[in-house]
Amino acid sequence: LAHGLCMNDLQWKRQGHDHGAALARDLGYTPVYLHYNSGRHVSQNGREFAALLQRLVQAWPVPVDELVILGHSMGGLATRAWLRAYQADARVHHVITLGTPHAGTWLGRFSQATNGRQMRLGGDWVRQLQSSEPPARAGRFTCWYSNCDNIVFPPSTATLPGADNHHVNATAHVHMVFAEPVFVEVQRWLDDAGANGT
Repeated sequence: LAHGLCMNDLQWKRQGHDHGAALARDLGYTPVYLHYNSGRHVSQNGREFAALLQRLVQAWPVPVDELVILGHSMGGLATRAWLRAYQADARVHHVITLGTPHAGTWLGRFSQATNGRQMRLGGDWVRQLQSSEPPARAGRFTCWYSNCDNIVFPPSTATLPGADNHHVNATAHVHMVFAEPVFVEVQRWLDDAGANGT
């Protein structure tokens, strides 16, 4: 689970309820919260993301051959930056993004932070990222967007051409991490990964 800008692993927990842990109990999996310095350039987040995954692979009792990644907001962009930098597609079973500004967001124009400016609507960084990706990569993504996202808008910017794009109704940006349809989708991909022996 990869958090977004100005967030940390606590964003997956609300009122004492850890959705990741609940999912793990139900399915027999252990959630791994990737905590990185979200104030950096998004590509640096991707490199830190890679280092965290490498430490995870080294520490895990069995090899991690495929991953199901759930990225909220900038966490989805950090995942894409990691995939681009390390050509790591073979490691990933599926990526699910929630309110990720794949094409930027209108609010990015007001940011004073480097990574915030990178997430400007139609900005250079997001366009360069997309132009450098192989067309088939988007097929590994399910992207959730909302008509009530108060951070990433217009809503279509949270979608990827070629991905499985889904609308979650009447849900604000941060609240997307608690949306029931999202966790049904996560369960579906975990089950699929398990059925393939991962």
